[in-house]
Parts: sequence; structure tokens; C-alpha cells
Amino acid sequence: MSEPQDARRKRPLSAEEKYQVWQQLLTGELTQREAAEQWGCRCDDDQPIFAHGGAKLEDVLGAFQAGESLDALAQEYGVPVTELEDALRVASRLAA
Repeated sequence: MSEPQDARRKRPLSAEEKYQVWQQLLTGELTQREAAEQWGCRCDDDQPIFAHGGAKLEDVLGAFQAGESLDALAQEYGVPVTELEDALRVASRLAA
């Protein structure tokens, strides 16, 4: 008996698969949400993720609050520093 789709192990996409996803997004064949569902890239808990790098916002914010620098986070998670700054700005406004 096969496992339910949600219980399957995640696997990283190959370079070819990433290229196919990029093409589908670029041509408008799929939205980001549709591509994530088709390729099995959605987070299990449906938390917000960064467009670049795909890191969960919660994980990045937690690492920042634990003392990681923006440069270290950018390198570790593959998220540009400008996007990190924007996310931190918004998160700090929501927390206030």
C-alpha cells in the first residue's frame, strides 16, 4: 500500500527539475503555489517561505533572534540580505 502524499519523504529537486519549474513559472504555465504543489515543495505546515532560497520565515527569524548575523543567514539560507531586512522589518512591526 502506498503512503499518503503528505507522508512521503521530501527530496531535493535536481538541476533539471529546478529548470523545469523555472520555465513553468516564467511562462505563466503555473503559479508559484501550483508549482510547489506539483513538485512537492510545499512546507508541511504551510508556513510562509522566502521566494529566494525557499527557507521558512519562522526558521530564519528564529536564527536571527538567536544572534546570527544577516550575512550569515543570507549565506546559510540562500536569501538576499535585502529580503531578510524586509522580513525583519515587517516581523518587528507585527510584534509591536
